[in-house]
Amino acid sequence: MTLGQRIQELRKQRNLSQEGLGEKLGVSRQAVSRWEMDGAVPEVDKLVAMSRVFGVSLNDLLQVEGGEKTAERQTAPSTGRGWRLGVLVLTLVCALSLGGNVWLGLRNGELERQLVEAEESLDPEQPLVVGFDVDYYLMQRDEALICYTFTVTAARQTEGMELELEAVDRNGEVYTLTMELVSGAVYRGELEMRYPAGGNATVSALVRDGLGRSYTQPVAKLSGMGGETEQVQTLWGNP
Repeated sequence: MTLGQRIQELRKQRNLSQEGLGEKLGVSRQAVSRWEMDGAVPEVDKLVAMSRVFGVSLNDLLQVEGGEKTAERQTAPSTGRGWRLGVLVLTLVCALSLGGNVWLGLRNGELERQLVEAEESLDPEQPLVVGFDVDYYLMQRDEALICYTFTVTAARQTEGMELELEAVDRNGEVYTLTMELVSGAVYRGELEMRYPAGGNATVSALVRDGLGRSYTQPVAKLSGMGGETEQVQTLWGNP
């Protein structure tokens, strides 16, 4: 099975037309048709987007065979870098599919680098945070304070990722907090805010991936905290 045949197989399994797949990837129906006929090879970013549309990993997308020979499916390395096999398979498929006259426009090392970046980057169109919990207590120092403990679950944990929270109280005062990774994709941190203004605040997450890219997402709206009408409203997924 060639790469083009694999794309066609997955597209039909998802009940997508060539035009429908093209719309999701931002390309024309003709481009999809050329891929499926092995007349062209999708660019790296299109392969990444395609794997997300089909709901498969890059390695699964690129598990193809060249010519009439059947390639044995190999198990991804324990390091989780299954894309390395995909890079090798993609290079072989391109050479076999187009008679060895394929120019990828990238050396293998550059292709690997782009695939690594795709693996370690975040998808800004999807929620960055999928879990939020808050605990608090009131205290009196020189002034009244509300002391929060925030627990945030990230949608995905990538190498070198950092997460900060920004809380803006009802008076417009801004507080920032660097969250600590405690397990898996769970972060926790403590923040003191002036009370009672801090009992009403909007919380946002600033996420930096391992490539230095930054993404911001509203997380929660806190109302009446420390009073009798306290409410926590999560904001991700809301327009």
